Amino acid sequence: MQGVAAGRGAGLPIGRRGGAAARRPTVPEGGVPVMTRRAWLAAVALAAATGVALAADPKLRFELYKDKQDEYRWRLKADDKNLATSGQGYKAKADCTHAIDRIKSDADTKLKFEVYEDKKKEYRFRIKAANGQVIGASSEGYKDRAEADKVVDEIKKGARDAEVVETKGSK
Repeated sequence: MQGVAAGRGAGLPIGRRGGAAARRPTVPEGGVPVMTRRAWLAAVALAAATGVALAADPKLRFELYKDKQDEYRWRLKADDKNLATSGQGYKAKADCTHAIDRIKSDADTKLKFEVYEDKKKEYRFRIKAANGQVIGASSEGYKDRAEADKVVDEIKKGARDAEVVETKGSK
């Protein structure tokens, strides 16, 4: 096998960094092609133009707040988008915090996510505890089931590492 250049022109065989041959990626012994810098930049530009994020999953955040009825509630956000909200208000802050902790620890194991179609023919989900009690629900409806399933997967993967912040009011 030919040597492979390091640094500028990396991924291309030594001695073949000019002309049309320079644009062909090398396939190392493992069989996975090396992405050239040009190809990577094209992927970044395409993602930016279409609004597709290159990051794997958004960082989730639980917001704990007091509503107008003086009860504590939580909402789960990815960036600035609401994904789920508490199914009920809690008189004690500790009870609301306990619900958040439960979702963080059990989202990918014990909790059940029930996806359903609402009256508007949009897909939503409920988060249910093992005893069947609804402890959360989607914040919005989704046009197709795949969108709702994607949000459920984001929650299952990211809830455990989500930060918890206390906010004021119900934004």
